[in-house]
Amino acid sequence: NGTSVNHETSSCDDCNLQDNLDDSDVSDDEPDVKNKHKKTNKSIRPDHLWACLLDGEHLPSLRKLVEFVFAIPGSNAFCESVFSHIKCLWNNNRTKMKHDLVGAELKIKMNTHLTCTEFYDYLLTKPNILNKIRSSDKYSQIAKMPRIY
Repeated sequence: NGTSVNHETSSCDDCNLQDNLDDSDVSDDEPDVKNKHKKTNKSIRPDHLWACLLDGEHLPSLRKLVEFVFAIPGSNAFCESVFSHIKCLWNNNRTKMKHDLVGAELKIKMNTHLTCTEFYDYLLTKPNILNKIRSSDKYSQIAKMPRIY
């Protein structure tokens, strides 16, 4: 898509090492002056380097392999933290909630950096969300059944 191509193009700009030295700065006594200048440039992120290397090349298998490798997380810490958060969200009092609702609550908890007060104020500006909060559609069919005493 156009977005990734533009991103790859901007990534390739990071790969271009520009020499600010002209040939008059290089003497026979210093054969590696240009190379020393290149070594002092900022480091390039590996994903940007691969985007630059694969930009414009028709190598679908290599591209797929590189995308797969970069999709693998470095550790399982994030996954473990999600399980820890869901353990707190889904307790004995909330077992009848639909999975989608618990998932939505977890997404809000993991992706929102608002305080409770800020989130409350945000919700007050969204009447469609408030209507969904007030409805009983979020509970499973078992919870909707009338209780017989």
